[in-house]
Amino acid sequence: MKKLYICLLVVIAAALASCGTTSQMSAAWKDPDYQGAGFKKLLVLGIGDNQMSTRLFEDEFVTAIMAGGSSATASYRVLPNIETLNEDEIKAAVKRGQYDG
Repeated sequence: MKKLYICLLVVIAAALASCGTTSQMSAAWKDPDYQGAGFKKLLVLGIGDNQMSTRLFEDEFVTAIMAGGSSATASYRVLPNIETLNEDEIKAAVKRGQYDG
């Protein structure tokens, strides 16, 4: 469960960073206590006001993750309507897809 929250935090931070006219990461945070292995199968969930931009963000993030050797899926491919999602629906999709992050 902790992995899910860390992953969601990273995705949300990246989504917020992409809202400006230019995107650039100026800082990053990593849990110093995390001792687990790297993630192998990720669900990328972007959050924003514009569905098209959110999908583009997710697709680009998936491409970058896959270039690093992990598997990733954009959330719009497995979740119904992002605008009305709740935590239980996200957890169910993570479990159904056997995502580890």
